[in-house]
Amino acid sequence: MQRGRRELALVALRQYEEKGFAQTTVEEIAEAADYAPSTFFRHFGTKENAVFFDIDERMNSYRALMAQSTSPGGSGWARVREVLLDNAVYWAESDPEFALARTRLCHKEPALYTRYLHYCDQVETIVRRVLAADRGTDPDDDIEAGVLAGAAVAAFRTALRVWLGEGGRVVDHLQAGLDALQAGIPSTGSG
Repeated sequence: MQRGRRELALVALRQYEEKGFAQTTVEEIAEAADYAPSTFFRHFGTKENAVFFDIDERMNSYRALMAQSTSPGGSGWARVREVLLDNAVYWAESDPEFALARTRLCHKEPALYTRYLHYCDQVETIVRRVLAADRGTDPDDDIEAGVLAGAAVAAFRTALRVWLGEGGRVVDHLQAGLDALQAGIPSTGSG
């Protein structure tokens, strides 16, 4: 069942890239995939859901992985870093064609970009809670946890943009971003 959903979602992504998201109809997707339109709606409900069909599962995985206690001597930041890097591998390497098409579409189509940002916000909240828990603070009041969570998600988003533009591996771009974040703000001269 999951493989069929992924295949149907990939057909939808190809159609969106070829014809444009708004211009593509469910009927066209169903015809290209040799499915009935009702099958598409049963699997996804909306055109947007075809792009993000596995994200709720990924969010649940994020929550579960982040909730696991850190290793002895580890930190919340080490846990966050590990989970983000593992997700980058999953995002881009478990199904590279799908990941690349989804990422391109999310950066090109305003409706999809808005939804993508919604998921990024969810990840930021998860990360903020992990970091605050590690510090024994309230996640809504801990400025440091909030800033670090926002920066970590920004590193992931930037890694995806660099991947779209330059290629390479998302995980390598993310690692570089997280390394830069961990190193702190570099001196920019006389300022």
